[in-house]
Amino acid sequence: MADLIRDRKLPFKKCYTFFRSQAKVNNSTVQLFPHLGPLAMYLLTADLVYAKVVKTLSIEDISWVIQHLNKGAAAALEDLGLIVPCNSST
Repeated sequence: MADLIRDRKLPFKKCYTFFRSQAKVNNSTVQLFPHLGPLAMYLLTADLVYAKVVKTLSIEDISWVIQHLNKGAAAALEDLGLIVPCNSST
């Protein structure tokens, strides 16, 4: 991670997608962090914001996270009729 950040703050989306990264191992693709689900990846990235390693979320980052997590926030917006139901496979 030190090589990834050096002396600058990482954009939130870039950090979150880093935790979702995959690698080739023995002709198969594996997650680098298989123990982390989407919500844990978000929470870890949010913790890194508090640690001043990652930039604070922009409104675009927040909407992207809501879409990709497709959890409570998306469900609430769907219930209010503000967004159409999300496809959980995206």
